[in-house]
Amino acid sequence: MLTRLSIQSFALVDDIELDFRSGMTVLVGETGAGKSIIIDALTTALGERISASSIRSGAKKSVVEAIFNVASQQGVNDFLSSHDLQWDNDELVLRREILASGTSRSFVNDLPVPASVVQELSELLIDFHGQHDTHGLLNSKNHLAILDSLSADEELHAAMRQQWHRVLEARKILKNLRDQAVSIDEVRSRLEFVINDIGTTAAEPDELTRIIEELRRAESSETIITSAAALQGMLYSDEPSAFDLIQQAKEKLIGLIEFDATLSAAVSELESAAASCKETSGAVAKLADPEDFSPERLEFLRQRQSQLQRLVRKYGTLDVAIETLTSSRRQLAILEDLDGAILESERNVGAAEAEARQTSQRLSQQRKTSATLMCDSITASLQQMGMPSARFEVRFSQAELGASGTDEVEFLLTANTGESPLPLARIASGGELSRVMLAIKKVQASKGSVGTMVFDEIDIGISGRIARAVGDVMKNLCSRHQIICISHLPQIASLADTMIRVQKVEDKNSTTVNAMEVTGEEAVLEIARMISGASVTSEAIEGARSLLGTLKKNKRS
Repeated sequence: MLTRLSIQSFALVDDIELDFRSGMTVLVGETGAGKSIIIDALTTALGERISASSIRSGAKKSVVEAIFNVASQQGVNDFLSSHDLQWDNDELVLRREILASGTSRSFVNDLPVPASVVQELSELLIDFHGQHDTHGLLNSKNHLAILDSLSADEELHAAMRQQWHRVLEARKILKNLRDQAVSIDEVRSRLEFVINDIGTTAAEPDELTRIIEELRRAESSETIITSAAALQGMLYSDEPSAFDLIQQAKEKLIGLIEFDATLSAAVSELESAAASCKETSGAVAKLADPEDFSPERLEFLRQRQSQLQRLVRKYGTLDVAIETLTSSRRQLAILEDLDGAILESERNVGAAEAEARQTSQRLSQQRKTSATLMCDSITASLQQMGMPSARFEVRFSQAELGASGTDEVEFLLTANTGESPLPLARIASGGELSRVMLAIKKVQASKGSVGTMVFDEIDIGISGRIARAVGDVMKNLCSRHQIICISHLPQIASLADTMIRVQKVEDKNSTTVNAMEVTGEEAVLEIARMISGASVTSEAIEGARSLLGTLKKNKRS
C-alpha cells in the first residue's frame, strides 16, 4: 500500500508531500490543474522512462520518492530478499532522481539499482489503468493475455512455453538437415576439401610452438654449444673455476672468524654460492653437448613450420584448424546417413509437437473454465454499472501451435436485449469500454496480490447514476486493495475516503501545481464545484451534501 509520495521540482511541481491511507483516494481539480502530473510522478518513482524536460524550470534535478507499506505482500518481500534490498522494517522506499543532463538514478531502500529492477518490482506493487488500456481492449490480440492473467496455474503456462521452445529447436534441426539434403553434393565436396586440407597435415595442438623452438635451437646450435661450454667451465670445470675460487674464499673466511665472530654467518652464504655454481653448471651441460641437427632434420623443421603456419593463416589458430577438422568429419559422417538422420529428426519433431499439443489442450480447457467464471463476473459487474441487459462473452478459435498453445480468444459484448454479441471494437462506446475495463480489473483484483490500483480518468464517457454505479464498484475494490483515482465526476469523488485537491497557481513569474488533502466543508465545496462549475450555487452545495450524506448513510447501514 502506498503511504507517502514526495515530489520535488517535477514538471510544474515545486514541492509536494502527500500522505495516502487505505480505502479510496480521489484526486480532484479543474481540467488542466495538474492531476496527471501527480500520477506521472508516481510512475516515475516506479521506473517509467523520463526525460530531463520533466525537471522544473530553474531546478538542477527532480526527486520523486514513493513509500509503501509491504508488510502483507509476501511476493514483494520475496523479491526484495532475492535482490538483497530488504531492511529492518515494513516500509519500501523507491526514489528516483532525474538530472539536468538527462540521466536518472533509481534507489530501492536507499540502495542504487537499475531502472529495470524497479520496473519489475513495480508490477508487484501497483496496477495502473489509463485510457490507453481501454483502447487496448479494442485489439483482440490483447484478449488472450487478459484471460491468462486470471489463470492461477503458472506452471502450466511455463510448461507450454518450454515445450514450444523444444518444438522450435527440433524444427530447426530438421530444417538444417533438409537444407543440407538439397545441396548435399556441394556440402559433401566442401567438407571433403576441408578434411583433406587440414587432415593431411596431421597437426597436433601446440605443435607449431614446439617446431619453432626446435628450429631456433637448430639454427643457433653452434652459438648455444659454445656459450654453454664456456659457462660450464667458468662455473665448475675450468681450473680455477668460480666454484674453486669460492671454496678458497670460504677457507680464508673461516680463518678470520676467530678475530671477528660475526663473519661466521657469511660462511653459509659462500657455501650456497658454491652449490649454485655446481647446479647451474649441470643445468647448462645438456646444451653444451651437440644435438643431432642434420641438414635433413633442419629442412624438415622448416617445411613443417611452413605447413602449420599456412593452417594458422587460413583458420586463425592451430586449435581452430584442428576443431574444424573434427567438426567437418562429424558433419560428413551425418551426411553419409542423411536420410536416416532426417527420419530421426522428423520423429523428434513429431514427438515434441505431440507433447506440446497435449499441454495446449490442458491449457485450453483451463482457459475455458476461467472464461466462464470471467464472463459471469464481468456480466454481473456491467449490470451493476447501469447495463442491465449486458452480456459479456469470450469466443475461442483455433490457432497455430505456439508459445501460448492453440487458442485465439476475442471478447464479445451485447449491451441490449435481443442483440447478438459482437466484438468490442464494433459495439462498445467509450463509456461502455470504461465499464468493461473496470469489470475486468475487478476480476483481476480478486485473483492478484497487488496492493494498490490506480485509475486515471476511468469516468470517461459516463455520468449521472451510471457514474455512481461505477464508483460503487471501485469502492467495493477497497476491501482488498488501496484505490487511487482521478475523477471529474461528483458521484465518484463523493465516495472518497481521502480527497486530494490539485490546483494550478500562477503569478507573474511562474506557474506551480499544488496538492493537499481536503476534508469537511472544503470537501463539500469541491463536490459542489464539480456539480455547478466555477460558480458554486447553494443548490450545488446542497447536492454535494446530499451525495456525501448518502455515502455516510450507507456506511452506517
